[in-house]
Amino acid sequence: MIASAGALALGAAALVAFAADQRPDFTAGGQPMTQEQIVQKMQSEGYSNVQVQRQGANLLISGQKNGKTENMTVNAQTGKAVAEDDEDDD
Repeated sequence: MIASAGALALGAAALVAFAADQRPDFTAGGQPMTQEQIVQKMQSEGYSNVQVQRQGANLLISGQKNGKTENMTVNAQTGKAVAEDDEDDD
């Protein structure tokens, strides 16, 4: 079953940000992935309830793995993870 992209479930019990060395790269063939490709990649890596939401120039990605909700921000144009202190969409 493919999870649909939608609004993020903020306020979940356990929110964990991806560590810098664990951030996935969301590019395919040098191009950023579509939201559907991101959902498929996350699911293939063991995540469930994957959600992707566009916010300005970024994509907010949320998924559950090992009982924890993990969140990250990805630059929609590059497919690269945005550092936590750089998540500003201005």
